[in-house]
Amino acid sequence: MHLLVIEDDPKLGRLRQRMLGDDHHVVEVAPTGRDGLDLAELGGLDVVILDVGLPDINGFDVASSLRRRGDQVPVLMLTARDAV
Repeated sequence: MHLLVIEDDPKLGRLRQRMLGDDHHVVEVAPTGRDGLDLAELGGLDVVILDVGLPDINGFDVASSLRRRGDQVPVLMLTARDAV
């Protein structure tokens, strides 16, 4: 599978890349929402793993942007928030 991890914490991004790569997935890591959208535009992704709290565009807006442009890639959203 070709996965995109959009994560602003460098340690978490590397950890997810390593763990998923160990399971033989191809993993791209983007540190910002804008970088993630740019990579997603290239196509070929099977899943986007998306942090909600990003420095430039929050994860909800990234997911909305993907859908507005017709990208139907599955999105798994991660957050450290403890409330809605």
